[in-house]
Parts: sequence; structure tokens; C-alpha cells
Amino acid sequence: MMACVEAAMGLSKGSRELLKTGYLTYPFHNAHNGFEATTVVLYGLKHHPRLMHDRYGNDDVVDLISSLSGLFVSSILNYQ
Repeated sequence: MMACVEAAMGLSKGSRELLKTGYLTYPFHNAHNGFEATTVVLYGLKHHPRLMHDRYGNDDVVDLISSLSGLFVSSILNYQ
């Protein structure tokens, strides 16, 4: 599970960079991947809250969710 959360963190950072640079050809892919990554993080929070808290702390988890939700919204806005 933690490997999935680590992947979500990497996806969040990489996708934000693609969005900032303008190299993103299909913004919906970013929105879809961000949605899937957020689902993984929320699943981890629901089923393994102590493990996530011990490994990342509250601030990192909140920052990750905020980053992923911002990625989702930014991707949708760039799509229009």
C-alpha cells in the first residue's frame, strides 16, 4: 500500500510540472491519473491510517491530497 502512496506522490509532482511547463498534450490524462492517485491515497487513509500517519505525518498527507485535488482542478480548467 505504501508503494502506491509513494507512486501517487511522484505522480503528483510530475504531473504538476507537466502542467506548469505546457508540455501536456492531453490534460484529461492528468485529471484521470490525479483522480486515480487520490483514490489510492484516500483508500490508504481509510484502511491504514496509523501506518500513513507514522510514515508521512499529517502535514505531508494533507499537502499530498491538496496537491492532487489542485492537479485535478487545474487539469480540467486547462482542458476547456
